[in-house]
Amino acid sequence: MSYPQQKETHINPTTRRCNKTLAKGYNVFYEIPSTVEAMNCKVCGSICGVDRNVFGPTGYLSAMSGNYTLHDSFCCHNTEKNWHDLALKLIQERENISSQSVKKLITKDLDRALKQGEAS
Repeated sequence: MSYPQQKETHINPTTRRCNKTLAKGYNVFYEIPSTVEAMNCKVCGSICGVDRNVFGPTGYLSAMSGNYTLHDSFCCHNTEKNWHDLALKLIQERENISSQSVKKLITKDLDRALKQGEAS
């Protein structure tokens, strides 16, 4: 419920950094320390950068509750790029569409965004 003077806000399950989307399980991953050597981004396939032995939250709820844990944090280097942000949104949209014809259209747009990323 909102009042006229308030803007309607919706909690997004992704984290934002520099106005770009970090989506757990797609382009950012949290693992038990030293259990995973490397991770590949599920959006563009590149090898993610890693910060080892980070003590902090691994999601929205753990941040809000102060439940910090020791973990390795993997994040794709391309996350800050516009084409990567578009590709992530297209992948998430494609997963939620039941129409096969619409999925094909989204896949074409996704291929175009990924080719743009390869070119840059």
